[in-house]
Amino acid sequence: MNNELQDLAEYGFRAAKRAMRKDLGFNPVFILRLPDGQLKDLGLSEELAPFMDDGCAKDAIFGALRMTVQATHATACIVVTECWVGGPTESGKLLPRQEWERLTEKHSIPELARMGYVERSEALVINVQTSTETLLRTYYFARRSHPDRIIWGETRDIQGSEFEFSGRQKMFGDLREENLQ
Repeated sequence: MNNELQDLAEYGFRAAKRAMRKDLGFNPVFILRLPDGQLKDLGLSEELAPFMDDGCAKDAIFGALRMTVQATHATACIVVTECWVGGPTESGKLLPRQEWERLTEKHSIPELARMGYVERSEALVINVQTSTETLLRTYYFARRSHPDRIIWGETRDIQGSEFEFSGRQKMFGDLREENLQ
């Protein structure tokens, strides 16, 4: 794996851990590597953090970040977000495929967990991009009553070319609308 991407992911992880220690909440982390090599934390106002739960607002936030990447001629971008992840429980595995698909389309992971169909956990997802490569690193964790008592679980990496990466977090390469969905 590319050492540059790993180093940037670790930098993003350390910044996210500092953000998590302030309180039990989490503000997404946006960091740019500028052409002179400086790493610039763009920050996100606490007032904007709840908008990360709204798809249209996320499109606007990532659109503004994409414009900032272009305007500053950034050579890399690090985005750290928090999310719920979940895998099916034994009850969830027993559901017919059509019922599983219907439920997962209609309900969030916390709702599915309350229903007993998924085991949920929290994760930090670190998206590191350069003009040629991307790394998605997921850190699974469990939060305890005190923010310094976070138990870190497994880490998963997916690395690929920037050309293959798509979605609202895409910052480099072909930025046509169809590649941002």
